[in-house]
Amino acid sequence: MKVVTLSVENLIEGLLSTVGDIADEVLDRVLRIVPAHNNALLVD
Repeated sequence: MKVVTLSVENLIEGLLSTVGDIADEVLDRVLRIVPAHNNALLVD
């Protein structure tokens, strides 16, 4: 079994990707709950 060492750059990139996916999921749920006329406040 190989030990894979991640560079800091790769680690940060992976974290940002994960955070981005979570943010997309949360935003999608919020947009379903919030009335349509309030969407303009959330989308900049």
